[in-house]
Amino acid sequence: DVCPHRLAPLSEGRIEPKTGRIQCAYHGWEFDADGKCHTIPSMDIESCDRHCSQKESCAVTFPSKVVFGLVWAWLGKGEPQGSPMELFIGSDLEGEIITRTYTRDLAYGYDTLMENLID
Repeated sequence: DVCPHRLAPLSEGRIEPKTGRIQCAYHGWEFDADGKCHTIPSMDIESCDRHCSQKESCAVTFPSKVVFGLVWAWLGKGEPQGSPMELFIGSDLEGEIITRTYTRDLAYGYDTLMENLID
């Protein structure tokens, strides 16, 4: 769950609607499902292509799927076993419609945030 650039958690990022790739919330690097970096907003196209082709620019990937609007990742060894849907069988949530909200708590002050956003 880290961006190889500054080790920011990719789970704090978002899926970029235009590309369908996960985008790091820190500096906007974008990664495909295989972890390959495709976009580095602060670089020109030639530099971006050269940098993205390096192994060090790739994110670590795990088998995953979207269930109830959340991304579930298999962190175990080998092939995934079971399904996230099985967690809800027999619970009060089985058959329910799930809605979602997003709140992001930052464990630092606005001044640190602004300094890093300008970076």
